[in-house]
Amino acid sequence: MTVSIYIALSLIIVFVILIMSFAFELLKVMENRKARISFNNDLRYALTNNVILTWSQVKILAETNNLAKREIIVNIKLLISKILSGKSKINKDKVTTLEAYIDNYLQEEPFEEIPIEIRIHFERLKDNLNIHIKDLEPLRDHIVELVKIKNKESVIQKFISFISLFIGIIGLTIAICQVFVWE
Repeated sequence: MTVSIYIALSLIIVFVILIMSFAFELLKVMENRKARISFNNDLRYALTNNVILTWSQVKILAETNNLAKREIIVNIKLLISKILSGKSKINKDKVTTLEAYIDNYLQEEPFEEIPIEIRIHFERLKDNLNIHIKDLEPLRDHIVELVKIKNKESVIQKFISFISLFIGIIGLTIAICQVFVWE
């Protein structure tokens, strides 16, 4: 009987660890979402009140909301699409301001969305061969799309791994219970 108690306790500990890891991932996602919403609200408020921010001010706004540069651009692109589709009350003339933010970002970090292993080669091409960034944009965009596809597949694989681990632990629990408890 003592062996089954130890097994039950160890299985409970494993379940608690799994639940805690899932909860921490969920908390990260929720914090990121909260930061994006806060940044979007601040930027929309500025645009609706005709406050024209510089790119450095937009970066400060994002930093105060704990948002990375890459996420700034994603949010700005989403805001542009909402303005153009009429889902936002912001005037369509503000789109040029938002597009200027994207241009400033691409000038500062032209290869930010590319993995570091490939980014180094792009920097060398730009510097050593004096290739203009605009000439590398189609290749950069293609690589960014491939990275997005890879990231989606990675998320799916992580989810499948988590579910498989969970099912495996349940199977192990049933097997151990049959051997020690349900004799």
